[in-house]
Amino acid sequence: MLTTHSPVSSNLSSSYKPQDLDDDEDYSYSYDFYASYDDGSYAYGDYFNDVITLGGATVSNFTMGLVNETNIYIGVLGIGYNDSTHDTLPDRLLEQGLINSTAYSIWVDDEQASSGNLLFGAIDTTKFDGTLARVTSYNYQKIAVAIASINATTKDSDGPISITYSDTDDYSSSSSSSSDYLFTAAFSPPDSVSYLPTDVASQIWELAGAYYQANADVALISCSAANDTTTTFSLQLGQGIYGPIITATVADLVVPHEAVDLTVWSTYYIDDDPDVCLFGVQNSTSAFSYSSGSYSLGSTLLRRTYSVFDLVNGEIAVAPVKFGATATSNIVPFSAYGASVPSSTMHCIYSDCYETSSDGTDSGDSDSSSTAPSGVLSLGAVLGISLGIGLGALAVGIAGFLFWGYRRNKNKNRGKETASALSAEAGEAPPLVPPHSDAREAEVAPEMAETAVPPAVYKGKGKAPENATPAILDPVEERPETSATAEADSVQGAAAVQPSSSHDV
Repeated sequence: MLTTHSPVSSNLSSSYKPQDLDDDEDYSYSYDFYASYDDGSYAYGDYFNDVITLGGATVSNFTMGLVNETNIYIGVLGIGYNDSTHDTLPDRLLEQGLINSTAYSIWVDDEQASSGNLLFGAIDTTKFDGTLARVTSYNYQKIAVAIASINATTKDSDGPISITYSDTDDYSSSSSSSSDYLFTAAFSPPDSVSYLPTDVASQIWELAGAYYQANADVALISCSAANDTTTTFSLQLGQGIYGPIITATVADLVVPHEAVDLTVWSTYYIDDDPDVCLFGVQNSTSAFSYSSGSYSLGSTLLRRTYSVFDLVNGEIAVAPVKFGATATSNIVPFSAYGASVPSSTMHCIYSDCYETSSDGTDSGDSDSSSTAPSGVLSLGAVLGISLGIGLGALAVGIAGFLFWGYRRNKNKNRGKETASALSAEAGEAPPLVPPHSDAREAEVAPEMAETAVPPAVYKGKGKAPENATPAILDPVEERPETSATAEADSVQGAAAVQPSSSHDV
């Protein structure tokens, strides 16, 4: 894992020398990148190149961003679509033969999201129930899925309660809708909350016991609702009635005090009431949202979902996560560049849609490609790390640790913070990035137990296969369970963020 809570120490690097900001009063206006996110956080600074070590794999001359001003207390590792001139981490892992395709799995280990995992280039079949179901993204700048229906159940309801949607009040929305689905939304784990259409959000508020605070322009809820596991919401993805379903309880939607300071997100002062928490579903025009008209499924709605992001094919695969899984990991890699998610089935909505065999190769579509470009390992290569997320929702941990974020080129009040290191990443059109001709095979790590996967680099949790563990960085405050580490040529705290762009990811 790449972390940036500790300040960068130039004394630990033989090459890095920070610029004296006092030498140039206008320096803050000449940064190389500016990154902002839907939850109002931002970071800007300059690029530099260094070596990072992740899960036992080394990436040389990797472009990162040194953040000099930010309101984020931890770094972000950007791994989404790339519209910059710099390679992302998945690009480089592919180039070096450490993974076969630019794809990765993400999941948490328990209902409290106290720890989680990121697995590049593969899936772990022991960490989810049933079969992975794939849906196609509706946007090639970010993974966006159609929401076919939303239903709720409560302890007093006799059956599912249908949540309706009318787009008459959402003329500014960049989402689309049709008779086959309600609206489209970005699949966005980095968002601390989910942003939904106003009429949909208000129905969820009422059922959950949340309320809209007009002065603060945010939805709030009693923190005691974190004990409510009987009220559930089910969102069906794709078009029609046969798409995969993701679920969340009210308990999942209560964002604790440790995760968000409510006074930061509103000009209206909210008393520090220990029983008032931010609600994990906001309408897209709330003060907490900086992207009016853009809908997203954030980590509060995705905590119970095992997610696989396939950037090459523009697909997302989901299945119910298996909390507390103790079985020895069964790692199944993507067989080749552009291969479909292993052990998955496609939610077909078009006549030329094809199914996928259990090994991840396509069948029924002569145009599908599963041939790896030159230099990619012919057998599966994977790279895995485990994350100590600590308190709060999946969103809070995942956003800080490893996902891309939406970039909005909007000016915000900029609180000056100690410089921290973040790696450069952006995200727009999915790059079909072939490896360079000098791509080399990954160094062989100890073979994983009870799996037919070739030698791989993996550091997991519980009974996952054991490898030599790199030196542990100091634990991140309030996230004591961190177990994956990174090095940046002795520069503490390397992680990734997206450089500025006029496009959203």
